[in-house]
Amino acid sequence: MKHIVFSQNDPLTYLSCGQLVRERNFLHPRRCIDSYVLIVVVKGSLYIAQDKTKYIVSDNQYIILRSHTLHYGYASSTEYLQYYWTHFYVPEGTYYCDNDMKATECDEDGNYIIPEYGDLKYSKRVQLLFSQMLDESFKKSQVRSRFMDYFLTCLLMELSGEFKEQENKDISEEISNIKNWIRSNYNQSITVAKIAELFHYNPDYLSSMFKKTAHISLKKYINEIRINEAKNILVSTSYSLKEIAFQCAFNDEKYFLKVFKQIEGVTPTEYKTAFFKKKNV
Repeated sequence: MKHIVFSQNDPLTYLSCGQLVRERNFLHPRRCIDSYVLIVVVKGSLYIAQDKTKYIVSDNQYIILRSHTLHYGYASSTEYLQYYWTHFYVPEGTYYCDNDMKATECDEDGNYIIPEYGDLKYSKRVQLLFSQMLDESFKKSQVRSRFMDYFLTCLLMELSGEFKEQENKDISEEISNIKNWIRSNYNQSITVAKIAELFHYNPDYLSSMFKKTAHISLKKYINEIRINEAKNILVSTSYSLKEIAFQCAFNDEKYFLKVFKQIEGVTPTEYKTAFFKKKNV
């Protein structure tokens, strides 16, 4: 599924809006137009295809039909159908994130990111905005177009906000999965690139996402897990520092000593001495 990405700094342009109500047997017309269309289904099911992909848009779901892309109804509604719609133009710099790209990697400089099809968690808010838009559309005033652009922007902000809220939850779960994997594989050769490949992320994006969510760099987190395990081995065995370094995936003893002191503030020997001194008090 594509995700539509556009800048908060560039204005959207409202064209028209309305509400469709049919008892049954509604078939969406086959067309390819120069504007975008947002459809929010209140009741029933709309059977619509876009770019050869078929969708069933039901209660509290939406779809965005892209400009210059063929869309058409592939089946008639079999029951009562009610949905809101609005046609609009998007900023010139609008682009798409595809399936194989994490949508939040497109989240730069406060962009709006909206899946072209999805569920509405806060459907009442969206329906209220549409209702206000419809009311305003019948008024005749010099500022009408500004109000309509404003309502349109609020609608798409709502959709983008719902997506980002869910995505942030998903990211937190993903970071937790990555942490668990590191804790289970700390004694292996681990690099940011390897983790990124395993979890299907761009390495730079993964590093940025991890630090933003976990409040620590990915590289430092890996080292902290290894040093914590090194401390356990240090005080529970008679292994040499070289053996401990090797067991914790530090191939260089000098680098192990350097990282240990950076994290703990003391050398491994000083840590071990202090540990047993405190234990015997």
